[in-house]
Amino acid sequence: MMLLNRREEITMALQLRPNCEYCDKDLPPNATEARICSYECTFCADCADNKLHNVCPNCGGGFVPRPIRPAREWRPGLTVAKRPPSDKRVHLSYSLDDIAAHSARIRTFHAGSLTRRRDRALDLTEPDAIAVALAPAAHHKRIAVFENVRLTPPGSSSAPCRSS
Repeated sequence: MMLLNRREEITMALQLRPNCEYCDKDLPPNATEARICSYECTFCADCADNKLHNVCPNCGGGFVPRPIRPAREWRPGLTVAKRPPSDKRVHLSYSLDDIAAHSARIRTFHAGSLTRRRDRALDLTEPDAIAVALAPAAHHKRIAVFENVRLTPPGSSSAPCRSS
């Protein structure tokens, strides 16, 4: 959803799709069990973890918890009533057999390097990856915080090297 604010800047908001694409469970805007990939494919936590094994059946990426959209208007214009979630239900485009094979293929490819992707917003498997963190306070001002982090080799006990 794109909206124009008072200064005519484009403001993006998550669609907050209303259902799990796998089992069709309702996932309202305040659902804490909703999971999304970077394309906003939406699944319930049970399907994301136990049926899809943290592999999006569409893009092959991992899942993160979807933020909730508050019902209360904490800031002017920022509420579920003024920026409603999507009402378009989305369903899988692939067969269950195809999804299982897709998930298994990607899990096998990433074996070892992505064992706990669900708790990370980014795939940090490449050396010198750039970690991106969106600070909640900076979100309102549309500021992104970037940090260049050189990852340690697997099995190394030293901490990551941070460059300034």
